[in-house]
Amino acid sequence: MASGIASSTPVRDGSNFAAQLLGRIQQLYDEQKLVDVTFKAFNPTVLIPAHRLILSATSSYFQKLFSRDQDISPIIEINEINSDTFERLIAFCYTGRTLITHENVAEMLKASVILQLDDAVADCMDYICENITVYTLEWAYSLQRETQCEHLRQKIHEYEIRHFMEISNRAEFLSFDIEKLKRILESEELNVTCEEDVFAAIKCWYEHDAVSRERHLSDLIGCLRLSQFDVNFIMTNIQPLPGCESLALKAIVWVTQPMARARISLKLKEPRNSLRNSLEETYTYLAVERSDNGGPKCLLRYNETSDEWLKYKEIDFKGVSFFEVILNDNNLIFIGGRRDQRVLNNVKSWNLRTKTWKQLPALICPREGHSVALLDGKIYAIGGSNGNITLMSMEV
Repeated sequence: MASGIASSTPVRDGSNFAAQLLGRIQQLYDEQKLVDVTFKAFNPTVLIPAHRLILSATSSYFQKLFSRDQDISPIIEINEINSDTFERLIAFCYTGRTLITHENVAEMLKASVILQLDDAVADCMDYICENITVYTLEWAYSLQRETQCEHLRQKIHEYEIRHFMEISNRAEFLSFDIEKLKRILESEELNVTCEEDVFAAIKCWYEHDAVSRERHLSDLIGCLRLSQFDVNFIMTNIQPLPGCESLALKAIVWVTQPMARARISLKLKEPRNSLRNSLEETYTYLAVERSDNGGPKCLLRYNETSDEWLKYKEIDFKGVSFFEVILNDNNLIFIGGRRDQRVLNNVKSWNLRTKTWKQLPALICPREGHSVALLDGKIYAIGGSNGNITLMSMEV
């Protein structure tokens, strides 16, 4: 004789049958009919009847409990979960609904983990994440430590990444252990406005206990996208930090010598994904607005939504006009031009992220009206005029 239930071609919609069956099961539970096990829970003491088959189908905890001994006592004592929480979760096995409040969510989560009710755990997670704020984060940390719930740990980690700027300004941030902080800082999705924000958070954490944290400093600085800083920032802020001299040197070479990058071992070279989109949005559609006499007025940024150019930033060009400009990494390079009646050989860069100027090596020949091109990490200045004659030369 064949065992099990033979499959057949359904002739009616099975969802109706399943809904009716679930309704009848709930009715049997409400009326306490055909129950074959009773739990005794405490604080306060309550007897909670149920059906072994239903609980076993819902939770592997109950399946193992009932399978260990078929002749198990019809009354089972539950000591690690209070009666109110246990009764709610037994009802969940029949209804699939959790009655979660701010007052009971901690107990519900701990009990759901014990009873291996994954869907109830997920409901608790959703409730916590929907209601978590920087002000209740310490409570969430405490709950995670108590339950050792990996799902909750991951949800908190995601929250920390999304709200890093707020969290890094709170007292709890200063007590993060090194491994936790590294996981956050390495994230490609870290929600910051620029890489300098991340550096400021690291420095704040380090200075809270510099003596014991000095040995971790280079590891944390290594989590930065060092290639995104300019040389002045690296030399002023990173190079003086204990144990960070080598990292600073590598970053300086990376920024100043593009041809040498293949030989430099930086842990993280590209911008974070969270910044990449904003960088592309910022940089792809930039223009220098010039006046009728060739003098610059400001930087403009194109807004695709409104289909118009909007003012992005006022820049003091020191009276220089008729220069050429090219984008290299995160810097606008301004080359040559004219001030008053004098043609210039000046080369200066303006960092789009830090909004600061930096003087670069001058041209060999003063030039205006020339062309510039970027090829293989090198910038070429071609032709133009020195104010007296047309130049036929090119320099790198």
